[in-house]
Amino acid sequence: MRARAEAIAAEIDAVLASPLHNINIAKFVELKCVCGFGMRRREESLKQGKDIRCGDCGRYWTWVGGGGDEVYEFRPSATSFPCEKCKNAVGVTRYDVERGALARCACGAEYAFEPGFTPRLIEPTAGAAAPSGGDEAPK
Repeated sequence: MRARAEAIAAEIDAVLASPLHNINIAKFVELKCVCGFGMRRREESLKQGKDIRCGDCGRYWTWVGGGGDEVYEFRPSATSFPCEKCKNAVGVTRYDVERGALARCACGAEYAFEPGFTPRLIEPTAGAAAPSGGDEAPK
């Protein structure tokens, strides 16, 4: 029993004597948000298709390409839907939807969002000023 304990102690001593500590050989990707906040993620997590959320302003980013020796490309996480009036695509970012901003179509139609990201056309009332929204949606 004593010999076994001494063998284990010798193995532990060898591990603790190693000059390598807290090593991480993963490949990391860096992204700078429009607010200036820097983010760093493991390359493997990008391949899972999850959006990256800025820890400062809360914007979401989607990896759209690159990797390996290529430059990584990110875009704001966004979606689009057809306008009820003119049938053109109306784009909106996930960040704007969560903030309660309105989406605007080129034809002037405005949309608010119901839970589940469901767009709802806002019908202007006679004589009322158009409501103001947040950031402009991506084109």
